Amino acid sequence: MEPRGQGVNTFAYWVTNSPTEPWVLLPDLTPEDIKASREIKFKLSGNLEKSIITNPYYHKTEKNYLRA
Repeated sequence: MEPRGQGVNTFAYWVTNSPTEPWVLLPDLTPEDIKASREIKFKLSGNLEKSIITNPYYHKTEKNYLRA
C-alpha cells in the first residue's frame, strides 16, 4: 500500500449523501482494491458500511469500492 500523499493515495476524498449530513473520509487504496474494482460491477446503495456481495468475492465495504 502506498502511503497517504503518494501515488494513488495522493488525494483524500470525502463523501456525503446530503450537504446537511456529516462528510466521511474514504480510506486509502490498496492494489487489491484497484484490481477488484476492475473485475466487479456493483450498484451502490448509499450505505458506506454495507458489505459488498459479489462474484468474485470482495471482502470490503462500499466505501472501499467507491474510492477504487
